[in-house]
Amino acid sequence: MRPSNSKRTANEHQLSRDWQGTAYLPYIKSVTDRIGRTLERHNVKTIYKPSPQLRHHLCSVKDPGDPLTSTGVYRIPCSCRLVYIGTTKHSINTRLKEHKCNCRLSQTQKSAVAKHVLQYEDHNINLTSPMF
Repeated sequence: MRPSNSKRTANEHQLSRDWQGTAYLPYIKSVTDRIGRTLERHNVKTIYKPSPQLRHHLCSVKDPGDPLTSTGVYRIPCSCRLVYIGTTKHSINTRLKEHKCNCRLSQTQKSAVAKHVLQYEDHNINLTSPMF
């Protein structure tokens, strides 16, 4: 049991109070403090929120970048509805140039795309616009 003490802390006073409502205010130094004290006298609990910052409303200034200059996974479709899916540690643009060179030089051991092109000459493989 608690000894009877007439002095209460401000926190205990707020916990035991019956609030009539709650007000959420953006915090503006010295302005919302006064409003909060006025609302507290009328049994309205005040909760201060940080004011929104300008940087949260601005869009990113970075360009997304060209996917052909990055590494990763790519798809090369063929007219026969088969799709070659490849990965590369080089830029995708560099790997596509290698596929074209392998097709031109008939190097089927270095490229499955070249093997498919040389095996089925009537198929059209689109090396100019791969999918990502």
